[in-house]
Amino acid sequence: MKRMRRWKRILSVSSLILLIGTGCGYNSNTSDDFVYESIPETDIMTANSEKSEKGIAEMNNAALDDERSEEDMLPDETMRQYILTYNYILETLNFDESQKKLNDLIKKHQGYYEETYESGYTTYDGYQQLRYAEYTLRIPKTDVMNFTEGLNGVGGNIIEKTSYKEDVTHQYYDIEARLNTYRVQEERLLTILETADELEYIIELEKALADVRYNIERHTTTFQQLENKIDYTTVYLELIEVKKKTVLHEEPTTFIDKMTDGFMKNLRFLGHFFEASILFILTKSPVLILLGLFLVFIYKGVKKRVLSRRKD
Repeated sequence: MKRMRRWKRILSVSSLILLIGTGCGYNSNTSDDFVYESIPETDIMTANSEKSEKGIAEMNNAALDDERSEEDMLPDETMRQYILTYNYILETLNFDESQKKLNDLIKKHQGYYEETYESGYTTYDGYQQLRYAEYTLRIPKTDVMNFTEGLNGVGGNIIEKTSYKEDVTHQYYDIEARLNTYRVQEERLLTILETADELEYIIELEKALADVRYNIERHTTTFQQLENKIDYTTVYLELIEVKKKTVLHEEPTTFIDKMTDGFMKNLRFLGHFFEASILFILTKSPVLILLGLFLVFIYKGVKKRVLSRRKD
């Protein structure tokens, strides 16, 4: 009789674990709602412990209530959750000054650098190369608009800016609801564990409790990462050092404007070409002179040899 009672309790606990395994299964790649399976009445009837039977039933009802509340929850616009991303490309004539202003702007709005990359600090042919930097910044969502407006005063010329908003409302409330359900199940298991008096029963409950706590930790980490992305906007910023700022023009629309714009572009191209050609000739003149003398020497030598052969 004692052995039969023990096996009935173990069966009851096994049913409890089955409830947790099927009711709390979560696949982060899908947006499906929870699927909770009620414990068959025949399994409950076989449990000899009234407290165990009551605990299992309460956990099942709580899970079903959470499922219904999640289905009925339709967040309005004020409750929706977004991940914002901005991309900026800036030109600057004074890299050091712009970098200092950028640091002050980030500090003012309580942001921080997540990643940085800088190049152009080496010299080539006696000249310092123009510098270039890429920054991944994290700015609080409440300050990001003021931060982006402040980029105009960094001392650079903004030549490109884009933004992207990702709606993660369903994912946010889905993880939050699952966490609440796991915490309710943890409380139920602890309540049942306090009244357990047999070793096998306690071992099964502790295993189920360990699984629930593992899921709580895993979903808590995911939820915190998602909250961080929501609360801190990501800003990708490129800072380019230039000798002359790019002048942005409006796209021509009329035929006359298009023809004039195309003509001016070709004139500028020819001007750059002649300028580059003259600079090349002047800067490489020592080499070109030596090369010319060498070619003249070769030419005269070959010509002299050809004439001597003809005389022979």
